[in-house]
Amino acid sequence: MLKLSVKSIFIYQLLFFLSVINATPNWEQIQIESIDLLQKYIQIDTSNPPGPLNLDWIRVYNVPLDLSGTISNVENEGAIAIYEKAGSQFNLYNYYTDPNSATGRRLGHQLKFRQIDADTYKLFVHAKGNSTEANEGRIYIFDKNATDDWALGIENKYIGYF
Repeated sequence: MLKLSVKSIFIYQLLFFLSVINATPNWEQIQIESIDLLQKYIQIDTSNPPGPLNLDWIRVYNVPLDLSGTISNVENEGAIAIYEKAGSQFNLYNYYTDPNSATGRRLGHQLKFRQIDADTYKLFVHAKGNSTEANEGRIYIFDKNATDDWALGIENKYIGYF
């Protein structure tokens, strides 16, 4: 059995350390391994992203809420509840929020309904905000007709600042 003194162990460690310091890295191999590792971390399919030239996506004009859904990270976002009248009773139709959630928006602070005709309604929803320049409040307009669910009213022909 080989016995090593503390002094000889120290010398072996020093020689190993010096050989590691003087070693030249294989940069080509490091590049290959780095790219391989990065590709494993980033596996997002970006071959067909939404954009003005790619219309393979659906824009959302309402966000129905579910009481058993996932909690968002925003606070005081607000929501609206729509009830339908059936005889003398009101039945919950659904809960909604707007697609662009933000902390402190306070959607649903005030509501105004307007019946346009027998099957068409507009709902004006005030989002109070928090009285700062960045979140001073706004009004959202939701539309409902005989064939479509409540949806954020968008005028597709309008070009300008909202």
